[in-house]
Amino acid sequence: MTVTVLPALLLSGWFALDSAWGYVGVVATFLGAGILLWTFFFVLFTKVLARRSAPGSSV
Repeated sequence: MTVTVLPALLLSGWFALDSAWGYVGVVATFLGAGILLWTFFFVLFTKVLARRSAPGSSV
């Protein structure tokens, strides 16, 4: 993801990269989205889907 998505964000023109804070904002957005998505799918696969496949579940 760092090799493909981060350069795509930097080159896309969606962010103002006229200062160092622009680059920091892109990296922060990239990391924030990654942390949120990782946490969502971690909870989904370890808690929600594990409960569905547990023996005795009626769902």
